[in-house]
Amino acid sequence: MFFSVRKKTVPPIFEIAKQRKSLPVRVYLCVIVAGVLVVLFRFVTYAGRCLQIIFELLVLAALYIWCQINRDQVVTFWFGTRFKVSRFCH
Repeated sequence: MFFSVRKKTVPPIFEIAKQRKSLPVRVYLCVIVAGVLVVLFRFVTYAGRCLQIIFELLVLAALYIWCQINRDQVVTFWFGTRFKVSRFCH
């Protein structure tokens, strides 16, 4: 006699009820981790922008000091334009 043996399947409602206890912990953990990553990313980008401004100011300060020291020197740019350094710092 051939008959089919059916495997007992658990209704999905019981599976959901079993996973319900551990679901909020996972969800809250993911939200916390995502929030921490967003805060770190925002801090790094903000610090990068601040460093960029500081470096730009340092370059301008060094250029100003160099111009004060070398007032009579002539600087050549692209296309053959030439200017006296005293034109850059007043």
